[in-house]
Amino acid sequence: MARPRSAPGLPPTIHRLTVTLLEIEPPIWRTIQVPSAISLRQLHNVLQAAMGWTNSHLHEFTIDGRSFGRTEPRAEPTPDLLSDRSATLAAVAPEPGAELHYNYDFGDDWNHRITIECVIPAGAALHVVLCLDGARACPPEDCGGPGGYARLLAALADPDDEDHEEMQSWAGGLMPDIFDLEAANRRLAKIVV
Repeated sequence: MARPRSAPGLPPTIHRLTVTLLEIEPPIWRTIQVPSAISLRQLHNVLQAAMGWTNSHLHEFTIDGRSFGRTEPRAEPTPDLLSDRSATLAAVAPEPGAELHYNYDFGDDWNHRITIECVIPAGAALHVVLCLDGARACPPEDCGGPGGYARLLAALADPDDEDHEEMQSWAGGLMPDIFDLEAANRRLAKIVV
């Protein structure tokens, strides 16, 4: 494993990453920057805010055959699950081009691909978590995963669909093609890293 960029004696760095929600077309994605020394648990919180999720379900990161997640307060975590509190992004994905996967909500299975775009000197941005860009709104929680979301969008788009009114009432003012960068950064500003 490569030496973490945030190791003592090395200058602090930040990771710029692109997060793409899989199995959704057109793609829903975010480009964010985080301190390289961020724990995977903190990264989970960042992803929740940047994507627009509500942190209502369990999650898991996977990289190189290793799984990291919340080992507490689960009554029976899987024996091979490593704590996401003790692993840092710099340790598990130290170099540009590295990929890890993030699964949020084991019922709906919202799978995300996280690609490390670059690792750069932190400078004044050492503790800054920022969303730089993105596309499309996050699906609503508990809508049934990618298949349920596709069904929701179809019902919303067709006033003659038998579920149109119910879905309109349930989904509120969902505007699937709109990504609000300012709102994402307001949510991220509340996260302490």
